[in-house]
Amino acid sequence: MRLAQRRITLAAFVLLALSLTVPAAGAQIPDPPERTDPTITDAVNVDEPVIDDEPTPPAPPVIDYSWMPDPDDFVIVFPQPQMNSTFADSYGAPRSENRLHMGNDIMGDRGDPVVSIADGRIIKMTTSTRAGYYIAVDHGDGYSSYYIHLNNDASGDDGRGGAATAFAAGLEVGDPVAAGQVIGYVGDSGNAEGTAPHTHFEIRFHNRAVDPYPYLVAAHERWLLEQEIAAGVTPFR
Repeated sequence: MRLAQRRITLAAFVLLALSLTVPAAGAQIPDPPERTDPTITDAVNVDEPVIDDEPTPPAPPVIDYSWMPDPDDFVIVFPQPQMNSTFADSYGAPRSENRLHMGNDIMGDRGDPVVSIADGRIIKMTTSTRAGYYIAVDHGDGYSSYYIHLNNDASGDDGRGGAATAFAAGLEVGDPVAAGQVIGYVGDSGNAEGTAPHTHFEIRFHNRAVDPYPYLVAAHERWLLEQEIAAGVTPFR
C-alpha cells in the first residue's frame, strides 16, 4: 500500500515538473538572451589574417622628365594644320594593360591632311593591330616623329580603305619629306576604330617618346599667327 502511494506521489511530481518546463500548445517561446561577451565573434577568429581575394593592381610606370630635351631645340610645324584641329595634354595618361599614353591625340575630321613636322626621311610606313596605319619620319639629331591611327576608310567608317587612304600617294620608305609636306590622312585605324577621328602624335628623341605638348602648343600658335597674317587681320606682314 505504501509502495503504491510512493509511486503515485512520484508520478505527480514528474507531471508538475514537466508542466513548469514545457510550454503549453500555442504559447510563444521567448528569444534567447543576447550574448554580451565582447571577446566572442560569430565570424572568424580575430587573430587570423584577413585575406583579400582581389589582387592589388601593379602601380603604373612613372615618367621621368629629367632626360627630355628642351622643346626650343627642335622647332616644328603643326602636324594637322586645319582650324578644326584640337589637342590636349594627355601625355602620360593611363591606358589599358598598365600602359601610359606616350603622345598627344590631335582631333580632326576623317581624311584631313597630316603633314611632316620637319624635314626628314620616312623610316616606316606600315600597319599593326594596335596602331593601325602609321608613318614615322626621322629628322636627324636623334629626333623622329610618329603619326598613328591614319585613315583606313574608303567611305564613312567602313574600314575598307587601306594604305591608299592612309598615306599620301607616291610615298615610300626611304623617301625624303619636307616640313609641311602632306604624308597621310586623319582616321581611326587600329585600336582607335570607332572613336572620333584623330592622329596619335609622338615625338621621339633617340627612340624615347618625349612629351609633345609644348612642341604642339608653340607650333599651333605660330600656325594660327600665319593664318591671321595671310588673312590681313593682324598688323604684321
